[in-house]
Amino acid sequence: MKLDEIDLLPRFSPPLQLERVTRVLSALDLLNPDFPWVHVAGTKGKGSTSVFLANILSAANYKTGLFLSPHLSNPNERISIQLTPVDQAYLENASLEV
Repeated sequence: MKLDEIDLLPRFSPPLQLERVTRVLSALDLLNPDFPWVHVAGTKGKGSTSVFLANILSAANYKTGLFLSPHLSNPNERISIQLTPVDQAYLENASLEV
């Protein structure tokens, strides 16, 4: 799937099932990560909290990865490493594997 096709998907599609998420994590070799991670949950402020946390950890010299959804303007900004969005071609290739 091309990243610009994400905006063409229905807004109210059926919720993701656990087996689909498991397949994605497995394809990215993240089913049982050997690194510490933080899951931010709740009803409001998750994006801001996650960005603040990534900035704090980066400033403290931790290597950070960040996933946000939905994206603001480009789908590749959903995933960033060290506060830099991943390359669009990389994401498109990864989406073909799942």
